Amino acid sequence: EDQTELISLSTPEGILTFVNAAYSREYGKPTEQIVGSSLYDYVPDSERPHVRAHMQRVLNTRETLQDENRTIAANGHLRWMAWTNRVVLNNRGEVTGIHSVGRDITERKLAEESLKESKHRLRSLYESTPAMLHSIDQHGILLTVSDTWLAKMGYTREEVIGRSSADFLAPSSYEYARNVVLPRYLLTGRCDNIEYQMVRKDGSLIDVRLSAIMEKDSAGLPVRSLAILEDVTEKHAVEAALHANQERLTLATQ
Repeated sequence: EDQTELISLSTPEGILTFVNAAYSREYGKPTEQIVGSSLYDYVPDSERPHVRAHMQRVLNTRETLQDENRTIAANGHLRWMAWTNRVVLNNRGEVTGIHSVGRDITERKLAEESLKESKHRLRSLYESTPAMLHSIDQHGILLTVSDTWLAKMGYTREEVIGRSSADFLAPSSYEYARNVVLPRYLLTGRCDNIEYQMVRKDGSLIDVRLSAIMEKDSAGLPVRSLAILEDVTEKHAVEAALHANQERLTLATQ
């Protein structure tokens, strides 16, 4: 009776036969008014089929099962509750009711939803940023790429997520990355202004300048990395043309 968690007994059909004081406070009704009503009266219409199905599983399996659902509190607001439900048996082993213990988890649910929304906003910002970005895990597998990365490379997101980032490097850049850049990167946790050639979907090459930083877990082990890539293809072409012109000017002068 003095437990802070909600405690109830009900018939297999869901008719409440006992509730403690915390249960009464949650729903703003005296105990005698709640006893005799259905536990489904305190569940929103949209969630009653789910709760009924859960209770039926408890009856069928006779196992102690946990579930989460929203309930209608005394002020009419919806609150999230975590329930632990088990059957009550008589001395002949017959099911005579359901014993339920509930805990208000509204704050936790709100925090989870806020975190989920925050992650969604972060992913949207990451993907829509006007820069070439990609993240890889500790094995070099692409986790996320920005829209600009996809536009530059000519791929769809479904075609690249889950593939190795090395798949998109030109052979000479792959060897340079494996033998020079990656050992240093794993040691220091970052690399700056590394120039690679990447292969677009159509087979053409793109020159990029890559900088990356490694994210580690509490044990200091690599989790993922965030890399920003700058398309320097045009810059290199201009530099090559300028160099060629300078050579021609030198020859002409001589």
